[in-house]
Formats: sequence, C-alpha cells, structure tokens
Amino acid sequence: MRPHSRQWMEALLVNCAMEEWGNVNRKAVACVDTDLRALPTNRPFFRDPSSAGEGFPFDYLQNSRVKAGEPLFTGHFSRDRAWAFVETGYASGWVDVRDIAFVDETLAEKWMDLPQAFVIDDGVQVMDLQGLSRFSAKIGTVLPLLAGGIFSGSLTVGVPVRDIEGMVVLKEASLSTDKVSPGPLELNQWNIAAVINRMLGTPYGWGDSLGNRDCSGAVRDLFTVFGIWLPRNSAAQARAFPFVAFEEESGEEKQMRLISGAIPFTTLLRVPGHIMVYLGTFRGEPCVFHSLWGIRTARDGIEGRHVIGSAVITTLRPGEGVEDLDLSRGYLSDRLEGMTLITDPR
Repeated sequence: MRPHSRQWMEALLVNCAMEEWGNVNRKAVACVDTDLRALPTNRPFFRDPSSAGEGFPFDYLQNSRVKAGEPLFTGHFSRDRAWAFVETGYASGWVDVRDIAFVDETLAEKWMDLPQAFVIDDGVQVMDLQGLSRFSAKIGTVLPLLAGGIFSGSLTVGVPVRDIEGMVVLKEASLSTDKVSPGPLELNQWNIAAVINRMLGTPYGWGDSLGNRDCSGAVRDLFTVFGIWLPRNSAAQARAFPFVAFEEESGEEKQMRLISGAIPFTTLLRVPGHIMVYLGTFRGEPCVFHSLWGIRTARDGIEGRHVIGSAVITTLRPGEGVEDLDLSRGYLSDRLEGMTLITDPR
C-alpha cells in the first residue's frame, strides 16, 4: 500500500532513453506471450486501491499483451538494454528483450508467404518436435502453417525461437486440428458460439494482464480466429466497421432497436469504456458476451463493486437482484451508444 517514490518514476523515465528511438529499427517477433508495458518495468502502478474500480487488476502501466508469433518493429532499447520499445499492429510499448527475437529479411518474406494457422482454444501447449515446450498458446494466436490439413488430424506450425545471438530460428511443432485451424474459421454463428464457449469463465485481466483478457481483448481474440482484425481498445473497435449510433432513447427503446436491427454474433455493442458481442435474445431479453470486471454498487453513499471478474453471458441489465446495486447511471441498456455491424446487413 506504499506509494511509489518520485525517484522511482524518474529512474524509469531516464531508463526509457527516448532520445535513442530509431537507433535499432529492426523487424522482430515475439517468441512467447509477453506484456506490452507503458514503462520499462514489470512492477505495477495502481491508483488508490480503496477507491472503487481501482487497485488490482487495474495496473496503469499495462498496455496490452503480445502473443507468441506476433510481428514487431523494434525502435530502440532501454538504457539498461533489458527492454525493447516496440510497435505492434495495434499498440506500442516496452517488452522484455528476452521474449523477442530479430527477423532477417529472408525469413520475414518466407513468413509472409506462408499460410496461417489460427489457435482456437486456450491453454494449448506448443511443444517442438524435439519435445521442448515453447509456450502456451491461447485463442487469437496466429502462427505460420508449414504442413498438414484438417483431414490429417494435425498441423505442423512454425514456432519462433530465440537463438543465442537474439535471432529467430523457426522450429516445428505439431498441433491437433481441434486446437488449431488451417486458416481462419468460417464466420458463422455456430463457429462463433463454439469459440465463445471456450472463452467463458476465463478471468478478467486489465490490458490482458496475467494472460487474461479485458473486454476489448476478448472481442479482439474472438474475431481474430475468423481472420477479422480489430483495434485494441473498445472505442476504436466500435468504429472499425459501420457504426449505428443510438439517439436519446430509453433503454427499452434501444433494446427494441437491437432486436430488430442487430445481427446476432456479429454485432458489437458499446457503452463508454466497454464493448460486448450481441448474441440475440433469450426469453425475450437481449443477451451479450463480454469480459466484465464488476457492477457498480453504493452503500451509505460509498461507491463499490460487485465483482464478476470473468468472461460471461448476461442480459443488458446485469446485476438485477444484487444488493445495493447502483443505478444512478442506469443499466448497460440505458448507456448504449450504438452498435457496430461486422457483417453487411444487406
């Protein structure tokens, strides 16, 4: 509960050595899942944990999490050479240099020409053909496909490994076709439902910390499996495809618009700071899939949280029946800003 010192922050800023940016400028790849940090440290930065919605897991230095096999652009190293400042396709930040390796142009061109394998389950142990476990892959991981097909029962994928000189060596691993797909899955409701079913109950993780997922991380991983690239944060995801804004309407009116105009499983719903996947209706109630930390409560004028902390399916009125539920801002249905149509409604 002790606050960080000013000296701690100043030392981190010095270690950033941002004046060195551009001195490396090399292509790289993540060899394991690794955190993308706002400053070159694994130590967390929390605000006052006694405040509602603060403290664990809301580490303000956690940008996101990079998956094994993701391409990176390395700009420069920290002053102590322990961290690399990288850019991904959706964010930038610091990664542990031990978790990445540089890629020469020959391998980069080969990699880009190869077909892709999409991991469709969590906790997939990737073991090379020599029997060494390299990392645990999760839904949304994409690796180069070297051989095999859906009818063979297994696929041979490329596994990036860091050699002693910090360069990528592409090893081979065999994965079952019930864990990995040769190319993106066909985008249909049954396949989306199957992947969601594998994600249900996984813990909430701000910025995908500890290998978990926040709301936008869950949505991004889900649709990556289908070859659909989404940005990293909820606001950008909502604007990545045609967005239908809701006017000043009641929650009931918004729900009726959803039922009549949204496409189940391929429509995103946004409230400020949060995003969900619309699944259709159950017993007349619109239902959504989302990774949710908690629901606001209030007792004796003090704000709190009823913690859910996982990927769940709920209505747009989660928390009905929760003691001390705070409805000063309304339900999710009341705060809906609009819907994003990932598929063409025509």
